[in-house]
Amino acid sequence: MLTFTNDVVRRRTSVFAVVAVFISILTFAVPPANATSHAVVVSLVTGTPVEGGTTASYTLVLTTLPTADVVIDISSSNPADMTVSPTQVTFTTVDWFVAKTVTITAVDDLIDDGDIESTITHSVFASDADYASVIIDPVIDTTIDNDTAGVTITGGPTSVTEASGPGNTDTYTIVLDSEPTFP
Repeated sequence: MLTFTNDVVRRRTSVFAVVAVFISILTFAVPPANATSHAVVVSLVTGTPVEGGTTASYTLVLTTLPTADVVIDISSSNPADMTVSPTQVTFTTVDWFVAKTVTITAVDDLIDDGDIESTITHSVFASDADYASVIIDPVIDTTIDNDTAGVTITGGPTSVTEASGPGNTDTYTIVLDSEPTFP
């Protein structure tokens, strides 16, 4: 029969807790055991990019061990409405299996231009010949507009008489709710 003192159990529990925390910090994808083709896996987009609000994200990960660093440039087809961060990720021979997260942010532009679809493209740069020729699928996402065209009028009840003199004026303010798209 095995018996453990409380001190041994605490140490083992602490080691397991540290390992569990370390593993939960890493986001990684395990490629299939028979993966032989070189590719970059693009995950599904999670979240919705809303102007002035929430972001969306997706991940990239390699399927096989590269012979050298694999650098991927990431760009939006419409940076005035949608940005990505980071704009470049690097996979090394040490971290090739660790998924890299890309965050999609809607630009809060103050224009009622509606929801806008943008394409995020990926360009691979690698001295590893197998990865240098890899083509990565684009990510297509839509930013949700938070602006509404309109006019806001503030001020008093705007009641004046025809007679001239003090007290026969009123003031009010008119402000556009969003930037106009035409002059």
